[in-house]
Amino acid sequence: MNKSGIHDPGSVSAKFLRKRRQSSGNVFYYLELPGLRPRQEVPLGGNQLQALAKRETILLHHFQSLQQMPVCRSTILDWYLQIKVLGSSEKFAAENARTIHRLCDFFSVVEHYSLSDDALRRAYQDWRGPKHSLRAKRELSFLTKVCTWYARTQQLHGIAPLTAVFLPFNYI
Repeated sequence: MNKSGIHDPGSVSAKFLRKRRQSSGNVFYYLELPGLRPRQEVPLGGNQLQALAKRETILLHHFQSLQQMPVCRSTILDWYLQIKVLGSSEKFAAENARTIHRLCDFFSVVEHYSLSDDALRRAYQDWRGPKHSLRAKRELSFLTKVCTWYARTQQLHGIAPLTAVFLPFNYI
């Protein structure tokens, strides 16, 4: 974070994003697309906020183009981790990464596709146990936030739609 509270893409925590100072003194931002050999970079321009917005859209399109199986909650959680969480402040990134890993562990163990919203909430809270009921509520709230982000992003940028079966808590 810089002094104004805006995340500095030149810092180590901004994943896949680089800033370069040109010989003219202007700063330009570039996105390195992950998983491609040879390395491929996409220019994002000189405006930091616009570069961050473009980064999100391009990475989501890139991850979706690499996806071989249907998109599910675990996939969306992983994309959110790569695009949003790892580019945020270290304190929030660590907590949100733990939350995402717990949710992915749950989705890998429990057959959740046929569960209704209430059944999914109960199954997750049972899976987390009675000692972690408040944490489970926060994690389910985070899941809703992630799915809302994905739904909003797919509407704004033409990302392939996600079926209503995978979105939690009557979002659609």
